[in-house]
Amino acid sequence: MERNVLSRVADAAVRSKVGVLTLLEWLGNGAKPVMQIQAVNRAAVCTKCPMNQPTRWWEFIKSGVAKTIAAQERVRHGAKLVTRHDRNLGTCSACGCLLKLKVWVRLRHITDNLTDEAKSKLHPDCWVIKESDNE
Repeated sequence: MERNVLSRVADAAVRSKVGVLTLLEWLGNGAKPVMQIQAVNRAAVCTKCPMNQPTRWWEFIKSGVAKTIAAQERVRHGAKLVTRHDRNLGTCSACGCLLKLKVWVRLRHITDNLTDEAKSKLHPDCWVIKESDNE
């Protein structure tokens, strides 16, 4: 099962001409997403979270990361990394991450790149906190 997901990610990356660095930046070392059930469970938490705010694309454009996010989104779609909650996922106002992408990222990659300031802003029910407590 996991090999199939990795194969879809690799194929989608090739089709969208996304570089390895873009995949590593999004998914971390190995460019391996979490399992679908975990992403769905995470997304369900995000849909109820007050930190889940509508995505304001012009903010991404101003910061210069819009091309990277667009490339990551093409891979996500091409690899069929979707949840039934995607239409209700925006941007996390605590960390600034696009939630449709973040729910697929392995916890270690998230925590390794989460600043103390952003961590302090996470909602107490955030799956990042809950999963970190269970590690």
